[in-house]
Amino acid sequence: MIDLEFIKSPVNIDKLHEDLSAAFNKVFIGVTISADQVRIHVTDAITQAERDQIGLLVLTHDAALLTAAQQAAKDRAILWASLQKPWDTWTPQDKDNFLRLLSATTQSVTTPLKSP
Repeated sequence: MIDLEFIKSPVNIDKLHEDLSAAFNKVFIGVTISADQVRIHVTDAITQAERDQIGLLVLTHDAALLTAAQQAAKDRAILWASLQKPWDTWTPQDKDNFLRLLSATTQSVTTPLKSP
């Protein structure tokens, strides 16, 4: 395993991991960060061209961009916040949104775990 080290801050580690995994699936192992240091873990099979591309990807990484899961969580939080008002002021859309959020929460809690 080889560690490629970069100075970069801020970093959205989930988005960076997702981008690196998608682009360098065969050589990418993982990513760790501490303070403003980013360490990319790759296999020994990495080429110089891949090193250069990873460096460019880290350099151009935008921490404000979210993964699909992060965006979905943000959207849910905004929707929950929009429902923080008296019940008698809720619109039919508010009630639908509440049921949709409640259903999604209940499904994630009641989904049985898969056996190993």
